[in-house]
Amino acid sequence: MASTSENKQRDESDSETERSGILHRFLNGQEMDPTNPYTDMPTGLQLGDYPPLIIPGAFDPENLLGCPGGNWNMMLQTFAHTLPLQMHMEPHTLDGVRRDDTNAPPLFRRVVKMLDAVPQLADMTQVDNPDVTRRGRVKFRLSGKGKFVHRNRYERRNIICCCDGTQHWLLLDTSVGATKDASDGTLNDGAVDAYLEAQQNKNWNGYRSNTWSSMLSVEEMKEIARGAPAGVTAVIIKVTAGDIFSFDGRWWHATTYKEPVLSLFFTPGKNMEVALEQHKKRMAMPLQEGLKVATISMAKCSRLSSSWKESKDGASNMEAWKPGMGKKT
Repeated sequence: MASTSENKQRDESDSETERSGILHRFLNGQEMDPTNPYTDMPTGLQLGDYPPLIIPGAFDPENLLGCPGGNWNMMLQTFAHTLPLQMHMEPHTLDGVRRDDTNAPPLFRRVVKMLDAVPQLADMTQVDNPDVTRRGRVKFRLSGKGKFVHRNRYERRNIICCCDGTQHWLLLDTSVGATKDASDGTLNDGAVDAYLEAQQNKNWNGYRSNTWSSMLSVEEMKEIARGAPAGVTAVIIKVTAGDIFSFDGRWWHATTYKEPVLSLFFTPGKNMEVALEQHKKRMAMPLQEGLKVATISMAKCSRLSSSWKESKDGASNMEAWKPGMGKKT
C-alpha cells in the first residue's frame, strides 16, 4: 500500500502533468475507457440525468474577464479574511443580450455570447419558444482549497467556467437505486446516499457525507470511485483555466486543489430561479447569517446627472422629501 507521502507526490504529479478532461471513469469497481461516451454502459444499466460534461480549452479567461484571471483572483481576495468567497451578479435575460436590448453589464454580455458559441450547452442557453424569457445569473466563486463531498437536493445545472487555477472533481451518479419525487425532482435513498452515509442538518441545504467529511486527495477520490455501489458511474475530472464544465448538482461531487481557484458559474433558466429562492432561505439559516461583505451598485449620478437643470421638479421633490427646507443642495 502506498504511503501518505507517495500518494501526495502522485497527486501533485497528476496536477502538473495530466491533461484536463475526464481522467478516470469507474463502473462496478472497474475502470472504463474515459474517452468513450457515457452510453458505453453494460446492458440493463442506465445513467442519471445530466452527467458531467467538460469542454477543455473552450474560452480565453483574459478575453472574458478583460484581464488575466489571476488579477480577479487577487482583487477578490482583498474582500475576505477567509475563503471561499462568492460574488453574485444580478440576473438578466439572455435574449436581451442577443437583441442588444439590455442594461446587463459588459461581463454578462460577454458570457452569453461566449456560451452561445458552445453547441453542447444549447439545451441550457437556448429556448425554442419565442414567448419564453430565459434569465441567467453570473456568480464568481474563489476558493482556497477543495470542498468535501456533497450533493444538492434539487436539480442544479450550472455552467462552470474555470478562470484561474486547476482542480480535480469527483462525481458519482445519485440516481442508482433512488426514488424520484415527481413534485420537485428530488432523489431519495439511493445507493450512493447509503454508501457515503448521507446526512443533513438545519444549516445545510443538501447532503454531506458522514464518512468523508473533509477535502479529499486525488487518491481518496479514486478509492471512493472504485468502491462505489454496483451500477454507479463515478468519474474523476481535471479542470483548468479556460475549461467549461457542467453537471447536475444532484450528483455527489467533491473538489480538491491546493492553490486558489477562481470559477465563474453561469446558471440559466429554471435552475437559476430555484437557486435565487433557495439562496434567500439559506441566508436566513442560523449559521449563514451576516455573510455579506460588499454591495456593488451603479452610482446615483449615473442615472440622475443629466437632470440637474430641472430645478422646478427638483425643488418640488426636495420639499416633498423634507417640508420647510428652503435651501437647495
